[in-house]
Amino acid sequence: MKVSQTGVNFVKGFEGFRGSVYNDMVGVATLGYGMTGSAIKGLTNITEMVASNMLEDLINNKYGDPISKDLDRLGVKLNQNQFDAIVSMAYNVGVAGLLGSTLYSDIVSGVRDKNTITKDFAMWCKAGGVTVNGLLRRRNEEASMFLKATNNVILTSRPVVSKNNSTGNEFIKRLQRELNKQCNSNLIVDGYIGPKTLNACPTVKITARGNITKLLQEKLGVSADGIFGNATLNAVKNFQKRNGLSSDGIVGDATWAKLLK
Repeated sequence: MKVSQTGVNFVKGFEGFRGSVYNDMVGVATLGYGMTGSAIKGLTNITEMVASNMLEDLINNKYGDPISKDLDRLGVKLNQNQFDAIVSMAYNVGVAGLLGSTLYSDIVSGVRDKNTITKDFAMWCKAGGVTVNGLLRRRNEEASMFLKATNNVILTSRPVVSKNNSTGNEFIKRLQRELNKQCNSNLIVDGYIGPKTLNACPTVKITARGNITKLLQEKLGVSADGIFGNATLNAVKNFQKRNGLSSDGIVGDATWAKLLK
């Protein structure tokens, strides 16, 4: 099970973006959207786009995947918002913290009582032994998410950018303009990802050149010179490997779908 885009955006909203390394409230070096430890080793600065991609990879691979496997082991089925809520908490307190918590024990036992679930989440609101209002607010909102019937997201085989942002995504707009220009795609430049935009994305591979390659490189966080060389090839292969795709270095439908998620 994967974290939805709503879940990713929820984490983004609470973590906030910082482009340079800083020490959090307990002195841990942090970068991007609350990333720490080996995830930021060797980095001192980062762009929002790269941080966003790294966050999604981390949430799903380091946090969501082991939680999903443990739920499968226990035969417990959660809906999307329930899964998003506990992964959000795990991103904040660690997978071990979540799996060893009273909250998790109650959840896998089938407890869904509002007061119990809210209390269980709220137990994790301290830093250095002191209650932090921001953490308490996050725990309460995670509890509210968990207790909702649905996440109000469209679950399809292809990602869709939420239209809660009426202006759309500027990167997607640039891609749509380039697809219209180079591929005569006749797309509406609205900044939202849907089947038409994804279907218009061409297969991109070694030796490719041009602005679409440049946009691809920008999304991957490598030097955006518009030339698909070995550095871009390696970045594509690494991205595919992290996302469970065939690591062939060719950007086709499946890779575009993950990149633009």
